[in-house]
Amino acid sequence: MVFETLTHTKLNKKTGEPLSENSVKIYRTLLNKISKLGYDTKDSLVKNQAKIVSHINSATNENHTKRQYYSAIFYALDEYSHTDQSIFYKAFQEAKKPQPK
Repeated sequence: MVFETLTHTKLNKKTGEPLSENSVKIYRTLLNKISKLGYDTKDSLVKNQAKIVSHINSATNENHTKRQYYSAIFYALDEYSHTDQSIFYKAFQEAKKPQPK
């Protein structure tokens, strides 16, 4: 499965320029991995946030990788409100905390 086509251009918050091609490629790769679980549309991402977060948490222990997944999801859900993405947002904030050693 391939994640639905994304046609928007998201801008970098710091520079105001479009995201680099490499960032977009990474995001598409991660979204396609999520799509293999059956979540291949924006609506399915929003409706299944808890399941997707659970899968990401079980797939990796690396906070950096988790943040990449969530950034890819935020990229895909650019036009959705923050309240629609609240579970993803909380998981992203959790992944920003330092990992125990």
